[in-house]
Amino acid sequence: VSLFGEHGDVEGLAELIKDVPATETSALTAAAKYFRSAGRDAARFAKETYRKMGDMAALLDVHVELREWEEALTLATAADAAAAAPTTAAEPEVIRKAKAEDEK
Repeated sequence: VSLFGEHGDVEGLAELIKDVPATETSALTAAAKYFRSAGRDAARFAKETYRKMGDMAALLDVHVELREWEEALTLATAADAAAAAPTTAAEPEVIRKAKAEDEK
């Protein structure tokens, strides 16, 4: 990652990280930082990288930096809704059972 980033090879770095698993957060974070420092044209790769990692806060930061207000607002609103009302599917089984008992 650092070799591509230090040489400004945005396209090469973008190709490289396609095969990097989402769990490799240190490599992906480093790549996203290189993309962000490479300018507006490379920011799309930073956004893709943050989406891959599930780092919505960093993704929101990129939208704000780029003054992409509609995208930033949409993302922030979705994040607020998800935090306020977790889906039943995301709840562990023990919590669903406890809720069912409380409703009786």
